[in-house]
Parts: sequence; structure tokens; C-alpha cells
Amino acid sequence: MTQPTFTAVRQALATTLAAQIPGLRTAANRNAQVNVPQVVVMPVTGSFASYSLDFQGSLRFLLRAILLVSEGDS
Repeated sequence: MTQPTFTAVRQALATTLAAQIPGLRTAANRNAQVNVPQVVVMPVTGSFASYSLDFQGSLRFLLRAILLVSEGDS
């Protein structure tokens, strides 16, 4: 089985979050304009990919999902 690309993993996470949380917008990349509520899937700061030490050559991606919301009316 071929390993997914980093872009494919980010998009899959964004798609899954959007499917599971009604009304939530998602993006696998930063956008110039954000329409809240929205989750942006980004790599963590620093090293975001690591290979395991097994013979299968597993790859692990570290991602963060940033939830953007607006201040509620009071």
C-alpha cells in the first residue's frame, strides 16, 4: 500500500471534520478570508513528519486543527 501524501492527509482530516460536525467549514490550507466557524488544518510548528524505525517504513504526520470562531452577541 502506498503512503498518502501530506496534502492528502490534511485534506482527509478537513473533510472528516466537516462531515462529522454540521455547519463547520474546513480548510486544508490557509485562506485569505475566513468564514467562521472554520477549522484550518495546519502542520505543527517544527518537525511535523517522522518515520518509524520498523521495516514497514511507517510515516507519522503531526497536525493541528485550529478552530476559528467569532465573538458571540451579548
